[in-house]
Amino acid sequence: APDLLGRPRRIVRHDFFGTRADGTLFPVEISLGEVLQNDELRYACIVRDVTDERAAQETSDLYERALAGSHNAVFITNARQESQPIVYINEAFQKITELPPHKILGRNLNLFQGDNPHDPGLLELDRALREQRNANVMLRQRRENGDALIAEVSLSPVLSAQGVLTHFVGIASD
Repeated sequence: APDLLGRPRRIVRHDFFGTRADGTLFPVEISLGEVLQNDELRYACIVRDVTDERAAQETSDLYERALAGSHNAVFITNARQESQPIVYINEAFQKITELPPHKILGRNLNLFQGDNPHDPGLLELDRALREQRNANVMLRQRRENGDALIAEVSLSPVLSAQGVLTHFVGIASD
């Protein structure tokens, strides 16, 4: 049934390809909706060029696959929150730390403290976070099972288009 307030109600959406004047194809989204207006049922058709949207999605998918498939441990923190929690880890990060995601995600880099809270590398990472700058350090910690973990960690700030710090990305190698 159409919206009783006269607003359009989408009834179908499909993806197609349009043809530009030069003959090249481009992706379009076509939506068809019903509109009840003055007791008359009408239809509205919207054709939208989704070229940029699809390209952005493909790029995002590529980045996600690249991060997930990296043999280096990758983590991302949310610098917009005071505690700067870890919001992303790849599978290699889990393998290096030997920790499941639920013991990592939502925690900050203090999870690396372990039995060595005065590790010079950890102290340098903390300074870099506060100063919003790059850092390259060597961490010497113990895994939960007691095995030694020596990891080279590179940390870099991620800025928005306006130059505001939003995240940190880290790469670690065992």
